[in-house]
Order: sequence, then C-alpha cells, then structure tokens
Amino acid sequence: MEAISFRVMRATLAFGKLHERGAALDQAWANLVDLSESSGEAAVRQHASSLITSLAGLAVAVLDHYPNRAARLPTPDMPASVAEAARSCPTDFRNLQDLVSEEDRRLLLEIQYRGVIRARSEYEDTRLELDTAREEFITAVRTELSGA
Repeated sequence: MEAISFRVMRATLAFGKLHERGAALDQAWANLVDLSESSGEAAVRQHASSLITSLAGLAVAVLDHYPNRAARLPTPDMPASVAEAARSCPTDFRNLQDLVSEEDRRLLLEIQYRGVIRARSEYEDTRLELDTAREEFITAVRTELSGA
C-alpha cells in the first residue's frame, strides 16, 4: 500500500509541475498579447503584433515538418522553412528587448517549437500514470477494507 501511495504522490507532483509550466507559458503569451493591445506607444503595439505574427509563422512551419512536435527543436538539420521562420523572431524580440524578459522569450519560443503543455506527449503520459496509480490505490484500499 505504501508503494502505491508513493506512486500516486509522485504522479500527482509531476502532473502539478506540468500545469505550473503550462501556466508560465500561458502567462508569457498573455504578456505579449497585452503589449500588442496596450494603450501606450504605437511602436510597442506594432513590434508586439509583429512578434505575434512571427511566432505564429514559426509555429506553422514547425507543425508542417514536425506534426507531433516530438523532435527537440531547433536542430542543426532544421528544414529551411523552419529556419527562415525562426530568423524573424530575434529581430522582433530585439525591438521589444526592454519589455519582454529573457524568461518570456524562452517560454514563447518553447510554445512555438513544442506546442502547449496539454498537447504534448509527456502530459498524456503523466496523466495516464496518475490515473493508473490512482486506480491501483483505490483497488488496494477497497481490498483492504473488504478484508477487514
């Protein structure tokens, strides 16, 4: 019973960390969208909108060549269309260098290269592991209670 409880706890923590990571990715994207809609400088809105367009183009290029996004990107043998789409992003990031943190840059590129957390294979694998451990725990508790 103790081993099963440990598996449930480990899977729960792993699942929680994925959701925490997903929240950070979502927040980075929300920050960028806020910049593109801000009531401040027109140049900031324009650069933020340009970055959104560039990131969307990168996501499309990645999906064209890596539909399941299983490959860790970028790679040295990256297709030309992906490399070309990736080249436009640094320019857009430089235009917003004082407004987009280094961490947000990393997160925004991760979204484009690897997709949202909930669509990734490790999310499904961790969810399956959690569901399996939980079912085993419930079965073990019922067995123990019925034997008591």
